[in-house]
Amino acid sequence: MEIQTVARNGYLFKMKTYKDEILRSFQLWMIESQLEQAVGRSRLLRHDCIVNLFSNYPLRQAKIMDNFNYDDD
Repeated sequence: MEIQTVARNGYLFKMKTYKDEILRSFQLWMIESQLEQAVGRSRLLRHDCIVNLFSNYPLRQAKIMDNFNYDDD
């Protein structure tokens, strides 16, 4: 495993991952599945709410914010 530039969901980002393409795809799928599950627990379809995800892994529907501030609306 080593730090590599990864292209996924229209984003380029760096993360420590496998050199082997199959292992890397499986690792990224696992991370993405678990993050989607965690975000989905807020019941976004039933409730009007905002979920703040602090992660180095960007999800498809995420809005990337460089300078997040809780006090900003």
